[in-house]
Amino acid sequence: MRLCESPSLVGLLVVGILFNIVLGILGLLGFTLLDALWVTASLLTIIGAAVVQHFIQQERDKK
Repeated sequence: MRLCESPSLVGLLVVGILFNIVLGILGLLGFTLLDALWVTASLLTIIGAAVVQHFIQQERDKK
């Protein structure tokens, strides 16, 4: 199975990359690890919800 054939694997890979990027940036800005983890989890949850809403709306527009 190719990676592009599985959207969940691609999504998991993207979330992992974004998690590391955001956590690294917050660390460079001086956030403590616990605060950075909370902020990162919150941001990824908000971004993930927005992406899901976008794809749901896109599917509705196709019909």
